[in-house]
Amino acid sequence: WCVGGTTNLAYNCLNRNIAAGRGDHPAVVWEGENGERRSMTYRELTSLTARAAAGLVRLGCNRGDVIGIYMPMVPETVAAYLAIVSIGAIALPMFSGFGAQAVAERLAHAEAKAVVTTDYSFRRGKKISMIDVMDAAAASVPTLEHVVVVEREPSAGSVQRGGRHLSWRDLTSGDQELPPAELPAEAPAMIVYTSGTTGKPKGTVHSHCGFMTKVALDYGIIFDLQAGDRLLWLSDMGWLTGPILVVAVPLMGATLVLAEGVPDYPEPGRLWRLVQDHRISFLGVAPT
Repeated sequence: WCVGGTTNLAYNCLNRNIAAGRGDHPAVVWEGENGERRSMTYRELTSLTARAAAGLVRLGCNRGDVIGIYMPMVPETVAAYLAIVSIGAIALPMFSGFGAQAVAERLAHAEAKAVVTTDYSFRRGKKISMIDVMDAAAASVPTLEHVVVVEREPSAGSVQRGGRHLSWRDLTSGDQELPPAELPAEAPAMIVYTSGTTGKPKGTVHSHCGFMTKVALDYGIIFDLQAGDRLLWLSDMGWLTGPILVVAVPLMGATLVLAEGVPDYPEPGRLWRLVQDHRISFLGVAPT
């Protein structure tokens, strides 16, 4: 495909929307389990992504380096994924419910240089320490040099754990914004591991052009997702649906609505309340 062509997945998801005059259009809307809400416009998401990209390069992350994502579905997850592919590094998304062994297995196999995680997440009212899982996993990943931590509370101080920890706030501080690199169209953008239920997990490689074209077909042509639409699909970065949403929705210039936790907590009808409150026009659901 696209022999001799160049592209960048992040450019098409972000900068192309800015050039089309959609900078003030909502890109990501998020609601936490406790009802907390945050949102980002395309201009804000593009700026955060570009600052994260500059921060990753300052850390020494380069084209072809694998960078893990061990995160719940929060706005920073979208920016982290797009920042990684923006610099030509390779994103490795992992299920936010994995234990240390599963995380370590994937990071070690992919020879990951860095990982982006969060201090904790909420699920059914329980506070889950994701940084503790990551620290346990990191001990057996010799290639891992950096652990970037998104702190849910700015005063948490959870990154004071050793030399390789850095807060997301520090990574994205400053005015330097790095534009997406012009890459060969078939440059790898992401490694997605199989579940591992029938054998060792196997890493499947997705290219900038290949992944982008497939989601453009599925969401832009088959689903007919338009810029005025708002899409909600409770998923996770560890399932392919998560990365698909992070790319497909901004690729169409639409609004991605993220919700922390599960569809039936704190109340059984939460999913339908989210649909109503956020004026969802596209709803994805899992068979379970």
